[in-house]
Amino acid sequence: MSDNYSTDVLARKIAEGTANREERGITLKTINTQLAIEMVTGLEDVRDYVDGLKDLRSKFTQKFVEKANEALELDELDLDDVFKYMNSIADNEVKVVEAYRKLLQGGQLFSEDSMSEQDRIIVRLLQSFKDSNQKKEFYEMVAKYMALKNISLD
Repeated sequence: MSDNYSTDVLARKIAEGTANREERGITLKTINTQLAIEMVTGLEDVRDYVDGLKDLRSKFTQKFVEKANEALELDELDLDDVFKYMNSIADNEVKVVEAYRKLLQGGQLFSEDSMSEQDRIIVRLLQSFKDSNQKKEFYEMVAKYMALKNISLD
């Protein structure tokens, strides 16, 4: 990037309203590139952090199971503690089953906030079908349209 297109010069020109179309385009490309680099770097950091948390959770789970088994063998748990543990385990199992059910029924695990407006419309459309036959007819109609227009998902 030449001196004429340094970030400071472009920022000043844009703020003053004197930047031409090419200069604004270069600025936007520079900003997009910088944001992309920061995002990828940030995602790598998040991935490393999540991997560390998974490892830690695994160790805590192993330690919990060991301690719970030990407490059961030594008969150190009263009935209230056993009941709390059983309820906690059952709640976790229900949450996992609920997440699987949601996925299998075509539901979404994440909010629509991360979707574009067009994606939200499609999700609402699919959720509006009353039964699987309506969904099947819709999919068949879309498949025919895509075949007619030579549209591929690849």
